[in-house]
Amino acid sequence: MGQTWGHRRLDEIAATDVEALRHEAADGARSRRNSRSGRHAGEHVIAAARALFNRAVADGLIDPGACPAHQVFKPRRLPNTRRALTADELAQVNHAARASGDDVVLDALLLRLHTETACRCGGALGLRLADLDRRNGQVHLTEKGGTQRW
Repeated sequence: MGQTWGHRRLDEIAATDVEALRHEAADGARSRRNSRSGRHAGEHVIAAARALFNRAVADGLIDPGACPAHQVFKPRRLPNTRRALTADELAQVNHAARASGDDVVLDALLLRLHTETACRCGGALGLRLADLDRRNGQVHLTEKGGTQRW
């Protein structure tokens, strides 16, 4: 927004300008295997523009009714395409880990940890000996955002 509108005053930016920037971001988004054709990039542009203009309203720089970003349609999120591995896929992953690698025992233990706890990589990397409860067979995980769970 700074590169595109940096030379303009906030009250000179119209909803059409926000819409054009959304299209520009969607068209310029990287195409990946799980791509959504730039839909999320466009959504993020609108969210960022709304945040910018909300700050401008809060600081008294523009009138509350003059926020062009709120006049632009924000596309709905598509349903998530993520899914759990099937039993066969999980067996294939475990077999590949046991059949290759420099430390197959460690690989098998890490896969078992992730299978049993569904922890993130950061949760596994942050484990300490003090996080193991041998008596109850539990692991204390500290994960993303400081979330803690047994």
